Amino acid sequence: MHKIRVYVDTSVFGGTQDEEFFAESNNFFKLVRVGKYMVLLSDENQRELSNSPDTVQDVWQNLPPGSVELKTLTRRQDFLPMSISPPKSL
Repeated sequence: MHKIRVYVDTSVFGGTQDEEFFAESNNFFKLVRVGKYMVLLSDENQRELSNSPDTVQDVWQNLPPGSVELKTLTRRQDFLPMSISPPKSL
């Protein structure tokens, strides 16, 4: 089965702990756990997650091996293939 690669913002991880986004965020991560999606995380996401509450960090740290691809996004052209809006500073 081909996994769909999805850039996931830090807020999606936080949504697993937020009443308003709980269902959608947790359902998304269930699909990640069964292999439907591959999570793409930037170095900035990793920094933000490392400073997040333990319950949010647990979501990231408990994803199955092979379900997360870490990306270093430092140049404007790094964002374009993933259709991500780069920060204005780039």
